[in-house]
Amino acid sequence: MSSTLQEIGSTVAKLRSLLTEAKKDLARIQSLQDVLTSSLDVFWDNTQIVSSDQQSWKQTLALVASGKTLSVASQAEDVLRATDGTIRRQSWISNGSEYCAWLAGGIRRLCTDAEALGDQQQAFERAAQLCGKSLSLGHNGL
Repeated sequence: MSSTLQEIGSTVAKLRSLLTEAKKDLARIQSLQDVLTSSLDVFWDNTQIVSSDQQSWKQTLALVASGKTLSVASQAEDVLRATDGTIRRQSWISNGSEYCAWLAGGIRRLCTDAEALGDQQQAFERAAQLCGKSLSLGHNGL
């Protein structure tokens, strides 16, 4: 599994854990939100997405296309906004439409770079799987 995917997975798990605690560590939540944003910013640069094994691919679908990451990021932002009382600009990773636009950009990249990524057929199949899974998010990305 790629290090970026591992980082996204562990960050989502840590954020989820912090959000369920009675006394929330706001600085840690903000820090993890920043790590998650940085990891997702470079996620589509990972050329191993197409060549990864089936287990890693399932993890990719579960993290980036199912809404798990979007949900945790939104919860984190809600906690930060409610607890410290300041007006925060909503991050793209917690905004459904912007997240879907990011996801659509990644799908487009998989399709346009399919030949360069090695296995063109697998790149198209994985792009189709991402499309199918991401439709459950319910946002149009506009």
